[in-house]
Amino acid sequence: MAGVTSLLNIAKTALLTHQLNLQTTGHNVANVNTDGYSRQKVVLEPQYPNRTGIGPVGNGVTAKDIVRDYDRFITSTLFAKQSDLSGLKTRQSGMKTIESLLNEVDDTGLFHQLNEFWNAWDDLANNAEGIPERITLVERAKLLVNGIRDRYNNLLKLSENINMNLEQTVKDINQTSDQIAELNVQIVAMEANGHQANDLRDQRDNLLKKLSGLVDVHYFETTRGTYTVILGRGFQLVDGDKAWHIEYSNGMVNWIGNDGSRMELTTSEVSGGELGGWIDIKSRIVPRDIGFLTGSEVNTTGGNAITGWTRWDEIDGASISGAFDIHFSGTDQDGLPITGTFHYDPGPPESGARVLDFLSAVKAAFSGPGKAVDAYINEEGRLVIKDITPGDKPISFQIDSITGFASGLDLGKFDGRYPVNYLETLNQWATALIREVNRVHSQGVGLVPLTEITGAYSATNTGEPIGYRSSGLFFSGEVTAGEFEIWLYDGDGNVIDQDPATPKVNDPGVISIDPATTTMEDLRVQIDAISGLDATLVNGSLVIGLEGTGNVRGFAFGKDTSGALLATGLNAFFTGKDAESIGLARAIEDDPRLIAAAQVETKGSDTLVAIKGVVDDARPLGLDMVSGSFKIYQYDSSGHVVGVEEITVDPEHDTLQAIMERIEAIPGLFAEITQAGYLRVYADSGSFERIGLGDDSSVLLKYLGIPSSGPTVESFRRVKDITVPLGNPDSGLPLYGALNPGSFKVQVYSETGALEGEAIVGFDPSAMDLEDLRDALNATGLLDVTIDQGKLVVARPGGTGYAIFSHDQTNLISSL
Repeated sequence: MAGVTSLLNIAKTALLTHQLNLQTTGHNVANVNTDGYSRQKVVLEPQYPNRTGIGPVGNGVTAKDIVRDYDRFITSTLFAKQSDLSGLKTRQSGMKTIESLLNEVDDTGLFHQLNEFWNAWDDLANNAEGIPERITLVERAKLLVNGIRDRYNNLLKLSENINMNLEQTVKDINQTSDQIAELNVQIVAMEANGHQANDLRDQRDNLLKKLSGLVDVHYFETTRGTYTVILGRGFQLVDGDKAWHIEYSNGMVNWIGNDGSRMELTTSEVSGGELGGWIDIKSRIVPRDIGFLTGSEVNTTGGNAITGWTRWDEIDGASISGAFDIHFSGTDQDGLPITGTFHYDPGPPESGARVLDFLSAVKAAFSGPGKAVDAYINEEGRLVIKDITPGDKPISFQIDSITGFASGLDLGKFDGRYPVNYLETLNQWATALIREVNRVHSQGVGLVPLTEITGAYSATNTGEPIGYRSSGLFFSGEVTAGEFEIWLYDGDGNVIDQDPATPKVNDPGVISIDPATTTMEDLRVQIDAISGLDATLVNGSLVIGLEGTGNVRGFAFGKDTSGALLATGLNAFFTGKDAESIGLARAIEDDPRLIAAAQVETKGSDTLVAIKGVVDDARPLGLDMVSGSFKIYQYDSSGHVVGVEEITVDPEHDTLQAIMERIEAIPGLFAEITQAGYLRVYADSGSFERIGLGDDSSVLLKYLGIPSSGPTVESFRRVKDITVPLGNPDSGLPLYGALNPGSFKVQVYSETGALEGEAIVGFDPSAMDLEDLRDALNATGLLDVTIDQGKLVVARPGGTGYAIFSHDQTNLISSL
């Protein structure tokens, strides 16, 4: 019967074994949709046989183990590719968003807006006197400015959104790492009997797959069955039952060690997974860290990056034949100037000064109580200055000059040209646009002379040379040795000669510039020394106005070979310095006539030329004018009126030819039509010095575009409610927020230019309304001021002479 028993045992064991096989199959079917589940199978083997005299007799089948269908090589390769795929998808998502922000395929793109801006300049160049062309240019400039700033702000907003993605990715990485460490513990406990914990291993592998999608990792299995997970280039994330965390703080991703130490993770350490993708996209749009000034030039020695120990004569491309000096300047954490000079004396090759000595000189220049910077050469061979004691203002630095027996040595600029990303590229593009437009515009003149102007840029240190970064001027590096011109005009628009040595030719005032010695204060003194101009410094900005004496009624800027006009922002078209701060000059936005679409001729002229052309001078002038007259004033060399002639106008019958004949009937006067179709009136220099046209009741001069003068001046802006203080937004003044308490000067003159009186008028924007201002002006006894439909109307008593407003500390005059 023993044989029957054995047979029955074989059958029972086989049934139980295949029942286990069926149960495993059912487990597989039940988990067909389980994420990360690996199909399991039962490993069968023969039961240990019984020994007999004729040999071993089999005992049937048994289940040895339940294992996963799992290939470690394929799995590890899949995880690595999962990290690459996830990183690429993240980059693609981020780049598509950036692409949408910088979309150039429609009429809203910067390329189109810039073309429209240049086209508006072309149109104005073809008709420099055209008011419609000027208004169009202003509107297109505003669209361009808004387009640049919108893209900058959108990139900043995207950067903030990426911050949230990075925070969530870091949170997911830490959570997943903790779960893998916990499963390590459970797997070791369950496999103590020698059999694999298949389901737990599947869960762990699934978590590792998820982690690979989040960040590029490497892993290996220990002899105990636990996973050790390495992040990037060697930062541990999991080891047995321990897990390390990372953090996202202050725009940086840091790995946290056991001792609490932190190591920054950049794209060089982490390149794959969502984390690597977001770090990469973030690096492409993050604003430059103003605590780091990085040189734009890489320096090498023997093709490799220089270090602090590199000798100067070892730098590739540099020729050092003797001693030289590196002069540098900048501003510290409080905006105060720093200057320094590093002297190099070659000496014997083995004792020659090294780059390290220059770094020490830079650090010494920035040192002070509670202040310090670190200066070093990074792995690329760039000079880096790091602010390690940040203050109220960002540090700045500039190498002003390298003099002596050195050539080919370039440590770069420190103005944000590096590192390069989309945001900084936009900044650099905007900076170049501002620089080049302002460079040309500052040397031009508009339809009307300037009476007061404030530089768009302020110096934090007015006693420092404007060519040095220590002045605080952003465009200080553009200043070179040279000069610029200032032209002065009288009330009739005639040039006032500034060089008596050439009486037959009108000359401008000339301001000399030395970038290494000329300060903002020196500029003020030179300009203020020009008779008729008053120059002051207000919060570091140069303010130029009319002095109020003599016959100077306006001024303009001419040729500039020094770059000083650009650096100080005088007569600027754009304000700001980059995409974040770019703006259109308020004066130009308020009065497009100030757009400098032409340059003052090298030598001035006493000839008056109309700014509107005539198609046919033999046709009646039409009904755009009214019957009336205008006067022609004749002046001597001192600016005194020596004769007045009146020309009558009948627009229904008179032709321009007839008007010209009446003008030429006056001894010493001539009139003609230029080839361009403009009326030109000029005087015989032997009869009298200059002429002026005014008192036009016929509107002819306005129609032709010849500026006319009168006894009354009106403000350009309306006030909605004259009972509301002007500093209140309800007053309707667009610049109400720019008004300051203070005072301004009023000076009144006779028709011949003699000063008849002056007064200082105080103003408080928080208390005074338009009626209060009217009363304060009338209280001077110099003016007759009224209010007409919300507009302040200022006149001279009796309707003769004129008034000048200057020394305005309140911004009220420009606001009105």
